[in-house]
Amino acid sequence: MFRICFLTDPPTADREPVPPGVNTDPDVLKTLTQYEGQNELTMGFAWYSDERFEVPAFDPSTQAPDGIDQILEINTDEYFVRFTQGLRPLTEDELAQRAAERAQQEAALIRQYDGIVQRHLDAVAKSFGYGDPNRPEVSPILHAISYAEEPAVERFMNEGRALRAWRSLVWVAAAGILNAVKAGERGVPTEAELLAELPHPPTQDPL
Repeated sequence: MFRICFLTDPPTADREPVPPGVNTDPDVLKTLTQYEGQNELTMGFAWYSDERFEVPAFDPSTQAPDGIDQILEINTDEYFVRFTQGLRPLTEDELAQRAAERAQQEAALIRQYDGIVQRHLDAVAKSFGYGDPNRPEVSPILHAISYAEEPAVERFMNEGRALRAWRSLVWVAAAGILNAVKAGERGVPTEAELLAELPHPPTQDPL
């Protein structure tokens, strides 16, 4: 059941966002105003929580609002209408559209995370002194790793190996965070939160 308050003379406190299961389509709201003393053209609505009324479960991944099942009460003293909200299963086309939207969102999230992680890897490698300004197509982290199997200068070889190992740990950690977001096990972290959860980079020995 839902409680919709009229704004012709409404209470002023505790207004909340309309719950996702409430159909706020104008044609639906118009149905609620068809009684004496109310002007459907100027009527406004807002949702107010009220422990007397239960909000039914609503799964937007499989259901959609579908008008009004039954008007239970029209209270002109307290300015509300109480009614049951109709719900319907999504059609095959709607389910396919939702799936396509989720796929697009996941692809965008992956691109965003990849960019954040890659910039972080390059920034650390650059702080070690790697990166060739004459070859901008080669990222600093790849430039550093190119020294990992070069024994001529032991310092460069050790730094290349350390940064290579760290890079692998970073990508594994980032993939775990992304999978948890996609599975709904956690929210989407900000860039700062993501970087804080990644393995710490190696330290560079002084010259």
